Amino acid sequence: MRKWPTELWDFATIRERQEYYVDKTDAMWQLANSKTLVFLSRPRRFGKSMLITTLQCYFEGRKELFEGLKAERLQAESGEEWPKHPVLRFDMAGSVSSVESLQTYLRIRLDDIEGEYGLQFPGDKTLLGDRFGFLIEHISKKRNTGVVLLIDEYAAPLAHSIKDPAQHEAFKNVLRSFYSQMKLKLEYLRFVMLTGVSQFRQISVFSGLNNISDISLDPNYAAICGITEAELRENFDWRVGELAKKEELTKEEAYAKLKLHYDGFRFSEAEISVYNPFSIIRSLANLNFANYWYESGTPYVLQEVLPGYWYDFSQLDAGVRAEEPELRRFSPEEANPIPILFQTGYLTVGGFDRASRTYKLQFPNAEVKYSFWKGCIPQAFGPYRSHENYWMVKRMAEDMKQGKVDDFMEDMETLLSGIPYNLSYHNQPTREAQFQLAVFLLFKLAGRDVRAEVSSARGRSDIEVHTERIIYIFELKLKGKSKECSPREAIAQIRERGYDQPYREQGKRVVLIGMAFDGETKQFSWEVEG
Repeated sequence: MRKWPTELWDFATIRERQEYYVDKTDAMWQLANSKTLVFLSRPRRFGKSMLITTLQCYFEGRKELFEGLKAERLQAESGEEWPKHPVLRFDMAGSVSSVESLQTYLRIRLDDIEGEYGLQFPGDKTLLGDRFGFLIEHISKKRNTGVVLLIDEYAAPLAHSIKDPAQHEAFKNVLRSFYSQMKLKLEYLRFVMLTGVSQFRQISVFSGLNNISDISLDPNYAAICGITEAELRENFDWRVGELAKKEELTKEEAYAKLKLHYDGFRFSEAEISVYNPFSIIRSLANLNFANYWYESGTPYVLQEVLPGYWYDFSQLDAGVRAEEPELRRFSPEEANPIPILFQTGYLTVGGFDRASRTYKLQFPNAEVKYSFWKGCIPQAFGPYRSHENYWMVKRMAEDMKQGKVDDFMEDMETLLSGIPYNLSYHNQPTREAQFQLAVFLLFKLAGRDVRAEVSSARGRSDIEVHTERIIYIFELKLKGKSKECSPREAIAQIRERGYDQPYREQGKRVVLIGMAFDGETKQFSWEVEG
């Protein structure tokens, strides 16, 4: 019985075990035979390691692993012999805890390479960069062919040390010294590929290698990682049928639900979207619709990066725009979190304007949207009691559904009283802005249909929440030293400007809630009508 590749994403292992595999080797072959220096950015759990190991097997000449695959046909059509090159592969993802752990990993890896090729570095073995350069040159000369260099998650240590400037700088120095050898030994290299989530500007890999091809937004490689709709139907239609039967859906309903949860990732101007391979494979293996991406581990962007930024995340529902250069690179000093949200997979391309060369970015699917809003709990309400806060939000959601206004407002008061107004951000917000966004996030976390600043003929309501039977309209007012306001005034504004009128004929209960926030005491009061 064939197995699903849910344990180890390694090309050789999957092929040798005869596990289910979606053939992406045509794109791999084109890449290997048309490029020399390559960088690819993709979110975590998106098949970068699978691509790296496929390239490794190809360049090592392990043609038996490609039997029946597209690369076998393309190699035959080329008239060339299968390549056979020495391959040096590094994975930086496991060496992020300290500078010492990175140095230890590199030292052990270089020891292994020296042993494999029968070489001995004549100098100081603590000079890791010099050892690396020595090995590239002498392996190439010994084998009389170019060396293939594959580096997975090349900047992982930098990404995980953003909040520790001293450690970040130390990581940077080690990596800069190590990677500088690629430029110095370029004549001995046949192919180089680096993968990661982002280009970090500070380590100068890309300025040093002037002709490196960043294929992250290249339409030709839009589907090199991930699974397209066509590939899903071609390879796993039978399994989607089994999923449909288990969930009591038609097959097309099952496809639609899979698409809603796991599809929608788009990495170029071309209208090619892909499923997250980690999630869709597990969904098919387990025959359910779980949130696999979030459960696989909260990524560093929500734990380390995002808490240092302030941004009106309510804008993300409608989509935001960005130019191509800002989507390619990331610097911790920047005040705009949108590039790192794109690079880490929370946002994806939703449209492209050719005239202005700008991308519209949006959430790719329901799984990612849920992961993002859940990950925002520490951002909105502080890092403490996040588990307790999460379950309070779930209870609040049920109370809203049932129309228990006083109950969910009391929970809201408890949650909002914990907003950490003293946190420092790159672009410091007003307390009013923090309060308003916290209210918005609460309803997002509760799984409600929440809409911010809904336009009408006479203004815009602050927040609206739509449930199956009830529509809640919130108006938020800020008190201050020179400004008094009350919940009653907020409700009066809703009525005067007619925010509620479009919904009066829908047959749903309409509830008006006025909230007054005191910026000095950080307390709020409310009144309800309806």
